[in-house]
Amino acid sequence: MKLVSFDDVIDVTLLLQMKNLIDRTIASEKDAAVGNSLFFHEAPIVSMEAQYSLSYPGEVLERYEERCGGGIEQIRALAIALAEKKELLDESMFIGKQQIHFLRKIRKLANNDSYLCCALYLLTDSNEEEEQMYQMILTNSYNNSLEAMFAISVLRNRGDSWLFIKNLAVQFLGKKRSIAAYGNEYLYVWFLEEFWSKIKAEKKRDGQLLKALLELPKRFVKDTVPAWNRLLDYGYSENEIRYLNLVLPGTIRVPDVLSRSSITMERMALAAMKEWINAEVLDNDYLYELCRKILLEYQHYSICLEENAGIVQSLNYLICIKNEKIYYFLYQNQENLRLPENWFYVDFDVNQWQYLYSVIDIKNFIEIFAESLCLFGKKTVTDWLQNYMQITGESLLDIFWKDSSSSIKKAFHILVETGQCNLLDLLQQYNTHKKDLTDTELQNTWVYMKKNIYEEVKDLKSRAAYQFWEKFIELYDLRNLELFFNDKNMVFDAVGIRTYNPYFKTIDFHESTLSLDEQRKLFDWIEQMVYWKMPERYEDFLCSFLLKDSAKIIFPEESKSLFYELKDSIENTAIRNSLCRIYFTEEEWQAYQKQEKEKQKELERLDKQKELETYRNKVEEELNAAEDRSDEMIRLASFFPTYYSRNIDEFFFCLQLLEQKLDESAEIVKKAASKIMESILYQFKHGRINWTSVQKLISKMEVIEYESTED
Repeated sequence: MKLVSFDDVIDVTLLLQMKNLIDRTIASEKDAAVGNSLFFHEAPIVSMEAQYSLSYPGEVLERYEERCGGGIEQIRALAIALAEKKELLDESMFIGKQQIHFLRKIRKLANNDSYLCCALYLLTDSNEEEEQMYQMILTNSYNNSLEAMFAISVLRNRGDSWLFIKNLAVQFLGKKRSIAAYGNEYLYVWFLEEFWSKIKAEKKRDGQLLKALLELPKRFVKDTVPAWNRLLDYGYSENEIRYLNLVLPGTIRVPDVLSRSSITMERMALAAMKEWINAEVLDNDYLYELCRKILLEYQHYSICLEENAGIVQSLNYLICIKNEKIYYFLYQNQENLRLPENWFYVDFDVNQWQYLYSVIDIKNFIEIFAESLCLFGKKTVTDWLQNYMQITGESLLDIFWKDSSSSIKKAFHILVETGQCNLLDLLQQYNTHKKDLTDTELQNTWVYMKKNIYEEVKDLKSRAAYQFWEKFIELYDLRNLELFFNDKNMVFDAVGIRTYNPYFKTIDFHESTLSLDEQRKLFDWIEQMVYWKMPERYEDFLCSFLLKDSAKIIFPEESKSLFYELKDSIENTAIRNSLCRIYFTEEEWQAYQKQEKEKQKELERLDKQKELETYRNKVEEELNAAEDRSDEMIRLASFFPTYYSRNIDEFFFCLQLLEQKLDESAEIVKKAASKIMESILYQFKHGRINWTSVQKLISKMEVIEYESTED
């Protein structure tokens, strides 16, 4: 519980120690906790005996000056402790005149000290002195909020003092307030708990400040709420309002107080964190600690807010830190609060970066600086480089020889892209080192720089990358490019060729980046690599290239010549047709289509002829297996194709064969005739044969009962 401002005028620790000592030396069964003390009832961290070797209240009053300090702060602490515990005091706690001497000292000082005046009001047993002190309390000219609030605490149980208490509270919790809300929230807790019913019943205009304060633990007080503007009018800052609005719920005991797990509290916490973390300045250190507590408390919402599970998820990309102290405070708590890394990538000025450099690990500083450069420094790279030099005393370019982390690679890209780092100069430097250094020295020198260069050039997405390839190939040839970077698929990957189950349709010659001459040279490199690495797919590669729109652009004449060379060897009909449509003139295309149709017809004719030949062989084989003529005719009847058969030639073959058999012998047994007629009439029904032909067949048949057995 916080009440820090009193530490400057009262030795609060001594006060608590004295109250605790009295509680532990009570000779009766009286309740130790008396009243609702402004200074609460918490046990001290260190007891009076342990810290000062004072074992009973009277000894403290006698020896406090030599043991505890004899200043006014200690006198006030002991006087207030005695006043608050008056009902528990008895003679056994004191020896001789220990208490009397101390009260005498208080009386001497009370006329000029409002705290001691108030304490004496509670301590005295004289009605006359009590009334005298009461009048002094009422007429005293209070200098600050602490004096006023202590006077209020002393008079809280007098029923005739509400008007005085209200006026004093409105003044010294309002425009005459001399203490900040930060760290003094218990003062507000105590006051609102003590007087909430009277504040709630207040109707007059002069009580509106107190009503506004009473709203703080009960609702979200924001700029759309009247209480917000009322508190601003009475001198509270926006951050003080947010602070009290967040700390009072869950601390204070008044009706209708907000639950800390409510969605309203979640919204309050989110709004405050967004405001404070993004602030250019926070006006009090207590706000830092409250930020930590809020972020920790609402790591997981009790009720999901806009589908977010916790406050960090809600804030996520709403954070842009502008203050280095806020930054460092969150940085220290990053792991515990599970804060995302992107919160710490910032656009600070050189002085703020200087501060961070002095307080965080150098490796982490470099990583954060590099990431921040990528996000915020692209347009002012020169300034960022100068800042880094001024802060660290070394060039950012030197880092690329010592590190190749993800952040460093991103920064390397920015410097290459903005011309601050030249890849060709680095290649020339490598060429020089290759001549002057041993293989081991060369490897050790270039181990990180190679990785940074590789990340920049591997995808060929910039002119600088292409120029590096071109110069390298000129110096060391194409195959050594992949050896240099220890990537056996680098060339293919750069243009999107898949090396497993090779596929060339997605090949990319970076038309948006490279000139036509550069694209032609790139094609030559890729063609060489395909021919070397997968010669069996060389023709597929060429065809896939010719199918691309860019082929005619890159090679206006050569692409057509290449097509004519490949055309007749392309086995895939769909690819061949697609290429013909691209490269033929309209007349050539029409002629090609006609020729292809004729070829298709001939193929279909040959296929039908082959099918019919197979069918004929099958029928003849079946008929040859017949036992007698009757069996032969029945088998023939079964071979007549159905109406749904696509090959009508099969029907006419069967019909011709039937006529031939009948011409050889018209005699046909009844069973066979029946099967023959059934098949013929089926064909007639479906229009394959006319009635005249049916009659002709019938006229040829001579139905007999039994087949002749003569040889």
